[in-house]
Amino acid sequence: MVTVAPLGPTAQSLTADYGLTRAEAEVALLLAQGLKAQQIAARRGASVATVNTQIKHIYAKAEADGHAGLLVKLLGR
Repeated sequence: MVTVAPLGPTAQSLTADYGLTRAEAEVALLLAQGLKAQQIAARRGASVATVNTQIKHIYAKAEADGHAGLLVKLLGR
């Protein structure tokens, strides 16, 4: 039997590695796909203010200095 591991991070790995909530992990994955806060809000049925707050929490928990730093952490693992 062959087991295939995902190429990038998963919501589950982000919650385990960085202590993100499920919602924050989902937002982080959408950020990694190149979506902007407005696009994420529309996709998730949330307000832009909520998504921006989640992004701030993601940066803090991942100890990332902005979007580029977050991508390095998420994709560079």
